[in-house]
Amino acid sequence: SVEAEPMNLPHLFLADLPPEAVLTPNLVRDACIAIKRNRATWLAARPTQELVELLAYAAERWLQPDNGFRLLALRQAPTELGIGAATLSRGLDGFLRQLTVEGLHALLLQDLGDTRRLDEFCGTPGELRQGRTALARGPELLAHFAAGNLPNSSLMSLVLGVLTKSAQFFKLSARSSLVPRLFAHSLADLEPKLARCLEMATWPGGTVGLEDALLQQADTVVVLGSDDTVSAVRSRVGSHARFLGYGHRLSFGFVGSDVLSGYMARKIAARAAADVTAWNQLGCLSPHVIYVEE
Repeated sequence: SVEAEPMNLPHLFLADLPPEAVLTPNLVRDACIAIKRNRATWLAARPTQELVELLAYAAERWLQPDNGFRLLALRQAPTELGIGAATLSRGLDGFLRQLTVEGLHALLLQDLGDTRRLDEFCGTPGELRQGRTALARGPELLAHFAAGNLPNSSLMSLVLGVLTKSAQFFKLSARSSLVPRLFAHSLADLEPKLARCLEMATWPGGTVGLEDALLQQADTVVVLGSDDTVSAVRSRVGSHARFLGYGHRLSFGFVGSDVLSGYMARKIAARAAADVTAWNQLGCLSPHVIYVEE
């Protein structure tokens, strides 16, 4: 099984191919067409609750210390990312613990107002009082230009794309490709048809031929990276597609005076230390300064 022999992952995605494999614009275009077709066949009409349960179960398996995908990630990804295994383990666990059925329901409720909104016309109590209902539809093909520093942003993008029942093509950074690939493989291990709605590839940023082939097929483009990367991709996205860019971020913390006493002060200090050390200060939520109210 994949769990027993994690080194022998099947070549499900373009990113799994050996380094000597040559990507071409036609190969990228054909992959986009294939995953859009597979989405229409298998994913578009899938009940949201089934997808929620699938994602929650995949996260639960990753949290097990002996999970093969997790073990491979902790063994190989630190070298790729340039961080320690303990830092990676803690960062992944913090993310994965949020992927419960309850947590995913809360996310859907927060963003869409009703957990059924992606399946059928429905309304919140306020909408129903006004005689209104609505149906939400995800993009047919999401093109992700993933960040190169940390894996969690790619994992969150993947989760959101599954929930919105979208075909997804990830242009991964060579510096941060292993963990997203392994998570996608773990989903495929649970539901092989889902893998046919996903594609992942790596190439040097700014490879115009490959990127234009992807941009022409996508109807939503999400870019996470430097401001220069966001601007460069934005300038080439046509009017047919929606663009979402997430560039450089700096974060700070704030501690109110009402928690600066006794046990709470020690607890807040511990939380601040955890926030500062998480991801070696590379996360967009890594605080670079903490303001404390006197």
